[in-house]
Amino acid sequence: MRNILIKCVLLLWLGAGAGALQASPIESNLLLQYQGWQTGWKVGQIAGDDVLNGGADVYAGMYRMSPFETLDSGSLLNQFLDDEQNFNAFCVETSQALYTGTNPAGKGITYSLWTLEEYLGSPDDDVAAAGGSPDVLSLIAALFSLTDVALGEDAIHLGAIAEDDAAFQLALWTIINDEDFKVVSGFGGAPAKADDWLSKIDNTEGHAPSRFDFYVLRSDGSQNLLVWKAATEVPLPATLWLMLAGILGVGLARRS
Repeated sequence: MRNILIKCVLLLWLGAGAGALQASPIESNLLLQYQGWQTGWKVGQIAGDDVLNGGADVYAGMYRMSPFETLDSGSLLNQFLDDEQNFNAFCVETSQALYTGTNPAGKGITYSLWTLEEYLGSPDDDVAAAGGSPDVLSLIAALFSLTDVALGEDAIHLGAIAEDDAAFQLALWTIINDEDFKVVSGFGGAPAKADDWLSKIDNTEGHAPSRFDFYVLRSDGSQNLLVWKAATEVPLPATLWLMLAGILGVGLARRS
């Protein structure tokens, strides 16, 4: 019996270790370029421990991005593109400016694609500064749930007006940075809208499963960007895989 327990513990430990080793980008060396704002922006000032050039004007809104060159057919990023081969994005970090030009070779800026969950769990300093709370992922999903057209007039319509896009960006910064972020001034009516939306998702319990899968485009020379696409089938949770591994281990142990 003791040997069986030891084997099960080892299998569980190996399974957990394998999951930890999987914290890596889905794709790398993606050349992307900035195409402008979806509907415009609102300008204001923000403050926090991780704000670039504290006190300087900051622009909030939703970006339009595109691949600099045709993607490989198997690239996951293809699923984010619209008919014009563009996709929407919001800023994740406040410590880095968005690079809107091209690299020295005249090409786009290099990004890697991560799941939002693995990005938030990365030990890298810039990621840790962006917020590692286990509530961040669920709060972002809850915020996006407010865009559901089923909510009717109460739904957030991203890409419709600049103030709503700016408010959504401010709400995301608040979720990611928690108490280390605050709006100082400006942004028109966006801060009030952001506060209203955040009050609606203060308790993430009871929200329906997210309609979106969330990812982060990460770059060493530009802002890290939040992107999203329609949710795919949810895989088995890691805990269930561990339980199955343990049961399999017990069966193998009994046979030996």
